[in-house]
Amino acid sequence: MNNTLIDNSIEALSMTTTLRKCLAIDGIKTVSIATGYWDIPGLAILQENLRSFIEKEGTTLRLLIGKDPYIYVNQLKSPKYKDANYPLDFIKTDIHELNVTEEYKDAIRLLLDYCTENNDSKIQIRVFRKNENDETQFLHSKCYIFDGKSNGIGIGIVGSTNFTQKGLQGNAELNYIETAPNQVLSLDEIPGNKSHLIWFNEKWEISEPWNKQFLEQILKSAPITDDVEKERKSEQQSFTPYELYIKLLQIKFGDIVDKSLGQQIETYLPANIHKLEYQIEAVKRCIGIMHEHGGFMLADVVGLGKTIIGTLIIKRFLSVPEDDGRERKVLVITPPAIQSGWKKTIAMFDKNSDEKIAPYIDFITTGRIGNVAEDESCEDDDDDSRDSGDFGGTLQEKNYGFIVIDESHKFRNSATLMYQSLDELIQKICSNTGVYPYVGLLSATPQNNRPNDLKNQIYLFERNHNDSTLKKAESGNIERFFADVNREYELLIDRSNDIPADERRQRLDAVSKRLRDCVLSDILERRTRTDVEKYYKDDMESQGLIFPKIVGPNNLEYIMDDELAQLFSDTMTIIAPTEAEKLQTDEWLKYFRYRAIEYFTDPANERKHTGRGNRGVNDVAKQLATIMQILLVKRLESSFTAFTQSLLNLRRYTENMIKMWENDTIFVCPQIDVNKELDYEAKTLKRGKRVSFNDCVEDIRAKITKLTEQGRNEKGQNAEYNRKDFKEEYYIQLKEDFRLISNLYDRWAKNPQDPKFDAFKENIKPELFNPQKNTSGKLVIFSEAINTVQSLARAVKAKGYKALVITAANRDEMEHTIEENFDANYEGVWKDDYNVIITTEVLAEGVNLHRANVILNYDTPWNSTRLMQRSCKPYRQ
Repeated sequence: MNNTLIDNSIEALSMTTTLRKCLAIDGIKTVSIATGYWDIPGLAILQENLRSFIEKEGTTLRLLIGKDPYIYVNQLKSPKYKDANYPLDFIKTDIHELNVTEEYKDAIRLLLDYCTENNDSKIQIRVFRKNENDETQFLHSKCYIFDGKSNGIGIGIVGSTNFTQKGLQGNAELNYIETAPNQVLSLDEIPGNKSHLIWFNEKWEISEPWNKQFLEQILKSAPITDDVEKERKSEQQSFTPYELYIKLLQIKFGDIVDKSLGQQIETYLPANIHKLEYQIEAVKRCIGIMHEHGGFMLADVVGLGKTIIGTLIIKRFLSVPEDDGRERKVLVITPPAIQSGWKKTIAMFDKNSDEKIAPYIDFITTGRIGNVAEDESCEDDDDDSRDSGDFGGTLQEKNYGFIVIDESHKFRNSATLMYQSLDELIQKICSNTGVYPYVGLLSATPQNNRPNDLKNQIYLFERNHNDSTLKKAESGNIERFFADVNREYELLIDRSNDIPADERRQRLDAVSKRLRDCVLSDILERRTRTDVEKYYKDDMESQGLIFPKIVGPNNLEYIMDDELAQLFSDTMTIIAPTEAEKLQTDEWLKYFRYRAIEYFTDPANERKHTGRGNRGVNDVAKQLATIMQILLVKRLESSFTAFTQSLLNLRRYTENMIKMWENDTIFVCPQIDVNKELDYEAKTLKRGKRVSFNDCVEDIRAKITKLTEQGRNEKGQNAEYNRKDFKEEYYIQLKEDFRLISNLYDRWAKNPQDPKFDAFKENIKPELFNPQKNTSGKLVIFSEAINTVQSLARAVKAKGYKALVITAANRDEMEHTIEENFDANYEGVWKDDYNVIITTEVLAEGVNLHRANVILNYDTPWNSTRLMQRSCKPYRQ
């Protein structure tokens, strides 16, 4: 918090926001307020924040009421204040004429709870009437002091704002906040200098205690107080078990059974989106969970419309402002591939709406490590190994009131920089506004492996881990609950112990049940297609919603002969050996082309490449090498053509590093495609003149200079080095990798077989276009490798079918063609220019292809979520 003027001009510079921030600071023990006038509506604005402060041990609120001449003169103009004593009759009249609203009743409850006649009352009120010379005097000074001296905290605000509703929110005010504790809290008498606290204490000492008079003559006789007391007596009355049960149901499921809420949510839907009852129910349930727990998990299976449900919740949040301190700003976090789907959905909601929501929504993507292989034949962006552990852009420090995270399982690891950045933002928002933002977690697979996956995501909205809202989990102590659950889980998955298999399975089931019953049942909203068919059958029929039955999967089998099988096995041992195989031989790839940063001799150079997700250079290099290893395994499984091309590329990239070493000019440039820059043969063809290695070196140097001049060369990561900057063994290991890659490539170059591709060609017509199975006459084929996609397209066309090939390069350009030929929701004229669409992962999500009813996964889907997304293509809504 900085020294600044506070003028109510914007939210961040409003007196209300500033006071909420100050009250939320840990370590404040005494709050002292001097005001020219005071009213209950002003107290109501800060009631929740003041209660949280006063409930802490050892805290006190001192309220000094003066006499603001402007307010006094204006009030005297009203007949009801004629001959009234100030401030007793003025405040009494105000309180006795208050509208009986819930927010005002909460303020009255605060006073009844903590303002007593005792000397140790937590709320102490005094009235200033005379100065130190016993002369009657106006006190229209305004001062707010937050005293946490024992914790090194002292904040003072002086200016024009009275502790009233108009002062806090309605008027154009001017105040100044001082955050230096010695300026605010010093009790040293220094000539020509006076601290805030000295000034306040001087006035406090000569003021009249007012608690007793205020309670007896004003508060306890007020009509609103009668209402509060009656409610308290009613609450103290005993209920029958049945009445308690009904009350619990009302609290727990009030939003779900509220028909008016459902009707309001339905009005948000665009005309071209069907009203589906299960989605409306999901929205209501998530809103209820969010209000109770501060967040929710939406885990509907793929294809049930989580994006639409999420957008409806956002629309509700923005359309119905609540006086809860949360600003009407929304942050949506998504992986890069699905951000466009969110933006399209929001644009659809805004298209014919007078109340646009897009201006209130910011987007940021989860980060990805780029295509380290610089391999244009690769589009496998779905693999979690490529998560950078950071955001794909700058996380703005705004006071978001609602944060939506799609694919929230990417936040299962609290050690990543991305998680920590979001966690810090959430904490800052609370410090700034006094409340945490709501957090919505969307994922069909919130738990990938361990219970900790759930814990870390839940911690984004359950901020008090020792006293959470999840009371079935160790009475709210979810820190202890998850510690117990994880301890049991780790024991059971450790195969080195001698727990019998049946017992192990039973205890794992018990762990799952405990998680489900104690945690997920309260915060998770999840429906499968079976649930929708079972519980929303009438709704499906009325809307004409049909979930086609999934048949299969069916295998198309192929057989490798002994020689090819041996080559395949040898290849796996070389590119991705098991731990046992590593002990038996050293003939396997270490991917040293991507591990140069491990071999710097100067730690200063290492530090240039650290910082992502608290990882050192060894971790970064290991991740890069793992990505390349996974890519090769995927290419091998995809097609031998794709694998051979990737192997050839890796050989060239490794050779480039060796050549740079031998020329004593070594580039490590995360932002520059060094391998592309060193392709002097391609450059020669493009430029029409001979390009040498040295010419390529100069090109790279120029790019580094440009990045540096533009301020984009972060930490000097893109740099040129010499051999002396690296350990000598790096060159030896590069040469060994090059030898292994070359030998393996030579073996594959001699292999003419691809029985998988042969089986595909043989089954195009009899299986894939069998009219008994493929009733639509359209086919969707997925592969992660562009080389494979191109080979499949040639084979399909050779059989007389019309194939549309889609990759990241042409997806946007061909979007309309895709809709015309494969989207059953397309409202224009359907076309049949193509009956086969062959695509990379770029169409795995966010696109309707349900005019087709047969899908071929030519490659093994390595990601379970992506497999579900692919499988849902024929029967999306």
